[in-house]
Amino acid sequence: GIESVTGTAGTETVTMLAAGNLSISSIESVVGTTGVETVTMLVTGNLSVDAIDNVVGTAAATDTLTILSAGSIEVSGVEKIVSTAANNTVTLLAAGSVSISEVESLIGSSGVETVTMLAADAMAVSGIENLLGTTDVETITMLAAGAMKISGIESVVGSTGVDVLTMLTAGALTTNGVESVIGTTATTDSLTLLSSGTVALSAIDTVIGTATPNAIKLLSAGAMKISSIETVLGTTGVETLTFITGGNDAVKISAIDSIIGTTDVETVTLLAAGKVSLSSVDSILGTTGTDTVVMLNTAGQAMRVSGIESLLGTAGTETITMLKAGSMSISGIESVIGTTGVETLTMLVGGNLAVNAIESVIGSSATNDSVTLLSAGTVSVKNLETVIGNASPNVVNLLAAAADLKVSGIDSIIGSSGTDKVTLMAGGNANISVSAIESIIGGAASDTQTVTMLAAGSL
Repeated sequence: GIESVTGTAGTETVTMLAAGNLSISSIESVVGTTGVETVTMLVTGNLSVDAIDNVVGTAAATDTLTILSAGSIEVSGVEKIVSTAANNTVTLLAAGSVSISEVESLIGSSGVETVTMLAADAMAVSGIENLLGTTDVETITMLAAGAMKISGIESVVGSTGVDVLTMLTAGALTTNGVESVIGTTATTDSLTLLSSGTVALSAIDTVIGTATPNAIKLLSAGAMKISSIETVLGTTGVETLTFITGGNDAVKISAIDSIIGTTDVETVTLLAAGKVSLSSVDSILGTTGTDTVVMLNTAGQAMRVSGIESLLGTAGTETITMLKAGSMSISGIESVIGTTGVETLTMLVGGNLAVNAIESVIGSSATNDSVTLLSAGTVSVKNLETVIGNASPNVVNLLAAAADLKVSGIDSIIGSSGTDKVTLMAGGNANISVSAIESIIGGAASDTQTVTMLAAGSL
């Protein structure tokens, strides 16, 4: 039945014999009952409590509370909370800033709380807006969905709802079951995903996946390094993905502008039609739409493609293997290997092209298109200036009139419905069979060349 106790300059401990409310001044320790007790501090200072349910601090900014027993306690107006017992839950009744140590569960109010951790802990939180860790390792479990800003926190386990984390300082963060993470303006933010699912990201520089299936959805444009990430969905801005060595072997992408591979074997699958630039990527699989691939590796490379409509090479030497039959326009590509199906290549710029198992080649508007046949068989050509055969037997079928087609190593030429002129290159052909060719010019005077007409006509 005592409502207020005032202590001395010494150390006093008050033991409550019955539940109720007690206001204290200069009391260092209060022990409660099995009932419900509320202790109100009248003057600032340090207070230890045991089995107390509610503590109300002063208006000062120096109130310190030490919790001596397990259980739940509600706190208001206290700036520092230290627990010495396990299995405790602290509920903040009012918004503000508080420092905590060794608290296992912290429940925020309906206002905005900023919590500073004084020691490395594993803590569960709910309704906390700002959480500042130490230089040690902290693991935070979110008990309810919401948004939280963090600094110096190493690991966060999300709730069953939608959780959003914003990093206030750069560093490495590990998440499990968190739906969205926003990084800082620094370039050293690293995120490790311990759970499968999709996470939305902004301003994160490195992402490492450890569980499948996983996907990341970019909320802002920029550059990002990835490892063991299966799917990346970009924005309408400009994004560059760089694989980490030893991390990715396959990734599906949408709205990503550039991908930089490693010396590992990487496969990129396009989820949406568009244009993508690649460097050191081994395979690119297109969509059913119109896909354009720009190769960035100026030293040249070998790459496998499927479902790509346009492929633009560099000044280096590129060898392309088609994994699926179809048509492809190319520029700056030196060699293309086809499938057992039917492939058509269209040269966008003049130059030299070697083909293997390609059925049709259409030249550009330039006057220096040259195609070398690396395999036997029949190839249909149009708008080419030179065709060189390196394997027999081979047949060249002209799709349009040839003003002057130079050939070497070709066994047979079938002309078009127009007027075709064929010139045999010096030292190239000893024997050639022709059909529907209107004019044929021999090679050097020293060459012995035999022309066999396959069909009646004028030559």
